[in-house]
Amino acid sequence: LVSDAETAEVVETFLTEQSLWDKFLLDGFPRTVPQAEMLDEMLKKRAKRIDAVVAIDLSDQNVLARLGGRKSCPKDGSVYHETSAPPKKTGICDRCATPLVVREDDQPEKILERLRIYQRQTQPLLDFYGRQAVLRRVAGDAGADEVSARILKAVKEAKS
Repeated sequence: LVSDAETAEVVETFLTEQSLWDKFLLDGFPRTVPQAEMLDEMLKKRAKRIDAVVAIDLSDQNVLARLGGRKSCPKDGSVYHETSAPPKKTGICDRCATPLVVREDDQPEKILERLRIYQRQTQPLLDFYGRQAVLRRVAGDAGADEVSARILKAVKEAKS
């Protein structure tokens, strides 16, 4: 794993090189309170602030079902899901007819471990942003289009 400082440095460099300090969306950063504190310092140096932090709430059972049902093609990288986006022929890639596989990190025991790590690292982060009054919680128990609409609504409400 890369240290918090190195991760923050990569983000700061990217935002600076791309001139994105006025308008950006981060996904997966910050993951820890120290990273969040570093982001706050980066923004403070530029007289900027976070408008909203969106947390997508989803039960562990739903996470297991979504990730556990994923299959991918080892040849062309196509991704399928056994219920929401199945291949035309069960277990076979639609594009190249290669047998599909379950990624190592999509095995149930690996998913549960990822959830434990996420919960251990994320709850303090949610508390951190909750104290700043920028945290917006969105129910993630719907399809992608509906969850996207909920996220957009939460961000727009935060800016008004």
